[in-house]
Amino acid sequence: MNAGFVSSAHSFAHSSAHRSNRVPARFARVALIAAVTLLAGAAGVLAGSRVAPRDEPAPTAPGMLASGPVQLELPDGWTATAPPFAVPELKDPAGARGLLAEAVLGVAPPQHVSLLPGSLRRLAGSSRSRSAPGVGPPVRRFEFVADTQGTRLEIAVGAATSGVVTLVCRLPPGAGRLGSEDCDELTQNLRLREGGWLEPGPETATRMVLPGVIARLAERRREGRQALATAGGVGARVRAAQDVAAAYAIASTTLRRFAAGRAEPLPRRLAALAAHHRALGRAYARPDRRAALRAGAAIAGDEARVDRALRRLAGG
Repeated sequence: MNAGFVSSAHSFAHSSAHRSNRVPARFARVALIAAVTLLAGAAGVLAGSRVAPRDEPAPTAPGMLASGPVQLELPDGWTATAPPFAVPELKDPAGARGLLAEAVLGVAPPQHVSLLPGSLRRLAGSSRSRSAPGVGPPVRRFEFVADTQGTRLEIAVGAATSGVVTLVCRLPPGAGRLGSEDCDELTQNLRLREGGWLEPGPETATRMVLPGVIARLAERRREGRQALATAGGVGARVRAAQDVAAAYAIASTTLRRFAAGRAEPLPRRLAALAAHHRALGRAYARPDRRAALRAGAAIAGDEARVDRALRRLAGG
């Protein structure tokens, strides 16, 4: 039986099947995925594939727009102002006005596989991203009409070690191509004052959130392990298995809106591990040795699949 991220399912199964209060003090393989995550995150791998070369920003000056770790040099015709419109998810937003458009710059935590903040994603609907034209940071662009008057939004989102750099350009109906070119120029001037850009890809959003998700899951597993180690009877073991199941279910739900590309199977595998642990809890409760062994085999199989999926993600 392969062992993996979760506790040794066979140890669970045998302790339940023999109606013993004794629970193994060790697991065959403890938190392998958590270890992979921490090692990859320390190297800047799991937090976003490869880190692009670091920008060398100029000092903030009157012609600079700055928000947290990001800044941009304002082209001719642009003036720094208070944010001319609100994007609720952006931290410490900065604003600018040009001849044909106005803009808001800020950083947001990842909220979706598209990297768009929630309020903008709802406006974007089914709009698809494209690569930003010309030189500049590794960002994706979204363009769509935002209201019945024909106001257009052109949005650049770029994954960075500090979060999702977001530049939102709002253009009136008559701005035309010239307004879009002004927004393109803003995007090309984006620079990071600290940290680095993450290379874009289908798995980028997952890599950004995965270290935190796995850390929380590992903590819940640790608590479940301690509960099993001190369990005084069948009821305590059932509750411990259910707690681990709930931890996997939360991780699966959290990752579902981020998973794409090679990360797409992860939420399903985590949901399966939640179901297998619930089945293990039911086997404890009856008790049913065969059911416990079946649940243990299913857990071990999906542990191995999750392990392989995370190793592929960590490989970039």
